[in-house]
Amino acid sequence: MTIQINTDGCVLHPKRRKIRHIRGLSVYNITSAVGGSQRPLSGDLDEKQLQALNHRSFFSAFCSLHYSSGVPFHVSEVHHGCIDVEFQEFDLYGIAGSDEHNIIVKIWVTNEADEDDDSWTLLMQLDFSLRALLFCDEPIGDNCVMMNLVDGKYIVPTNDIDLLWYSHVLKRSTPVRKVASLNYDMLMKLNSIQLSLEDLKVSKAKLAKRISEDGVEKGVASYRELKLRDMISSAKQELESKRERLQNLRSLREIKLKQIQGLRTSRQLQLEQLDQERGDFSNLLIQHETTLNEFTVERTKVIKEVKSIFPLEDIAHWLEIPEFDLLPRSVSLHHIESPIHNEINAALGYLAHMTLLLSHYLAVPLRYKIQFFGSYSIITDDVSQIRQRRVFPLFFTQHYPQFQYGVLLLVANMKDIMEENYLQY
Repeated sequence: MTIQINTDGCVLHPKRRKIRHIRGLSVYNITSAVGGSQRPLSGDLDEKQLQALNHRSFFSAFCSLHYSSGVPFHVSEVHHGCIDVEFQEFDLYGIAGSDEHNIIVKIWVTNEADEDDDSWTLLMQLDFSLRALLFCDEPIGDNCVMMNLVDGKYIVPTNDIDLLWYSHVLKRSTPVRKVASLNYDMLMKLNSIQLSLEDLKVSKAKLAKRISEDGVEKGVASYRELKLRDMISSAKQELESKRERLQNLRSLREIKLKQIQGLRTSRQLQLEQLDQERGDFSNLLIQHETTLNEFTVERTKVIKEVKSIFPLEDIAHWLEIPEFDLLPRSVSLHHIESPIHNEINAALGYLAHMTLLLSHYLAVPLRYKIQFFGSYSIITDDVSQIRQRRVFPLFFTQHYPQFQYGVLLLVANMKDIMEENYLQY
């Protein structure tokens, strides 16, 4: 049938219709061969009565919107058990800035009884331009698809519409139709303002995003600057504290140096005093040893004289008789020196004298200092870390270990002289 076209209610000019203006889609009097041959239904019947009359005459339907390239950008909800279906509240905010006007609409249906089988069938596929939408005031036919735009409802052109006549109408229409109605002009202005506001919203969002990014960058820069200032301030404070500590350490070092210098001076004085005391002790030791030697010689003379007067075989046993207490009680006759001891003392004296002469002649310093006194020479150990006496005899005494250690020191001096002159010891 030929549909009478009515353009009196149009607000959007056909050339200004875009996909972003779509607000809904309606399909009326759905008939299909999905479930077999269908009996025409009257629109005057109540749907509940129709459902009770023939359950297979009702369908579940949904639609999908595609770009002209075939890429879908919206899928509607599913409407169950209906003859007329209206898909409302299209969420097209993602394409608010789109300028496309060509669109593909696919309507999918299935019988109410076969809905559980997911057997959806493509009822119709409409590939058209929004510029071809028409107002219609005739009774609605079968499978009539209505597109809801911002200014009202339009019928989607199908094979039943005389498109040639409609194209002729478009050629005669001017881009802006003059209407002698003040309300129409106001609606056109409001529509233009609305489109401008949508564009301004997009620009505002972009500017807000840019301002936000700039603000974040400035905030990060200011935060970094503040952080650097805090770090510099803390570094200055730490440097100042380190300088004060360094100054304190320098002062403490000066005090310690003075204390060390004082300790060195006192130690030097103590060493000098110790050397003096060592010399005095050596002299006293020599004097003591000389006195002992003199006492030994005198004791020998007395023993010989007593022995000549009292020719007893065991004079030691004889001296234990209290009536013949001729010698002091501290004198022990068991330690009377024999002629062999005297010979050993003399030999060690000659050896010590020879060692002194060789050290002077060969210019070899002695590790252990020798003081020559004939058969009663002594040797000093200033090298070893010993706390007891450092002067040892080179002759037989009551302290035999000291005599042995003195002989070892003398042998060490002789070994040093021979090694210095590359002689085998």
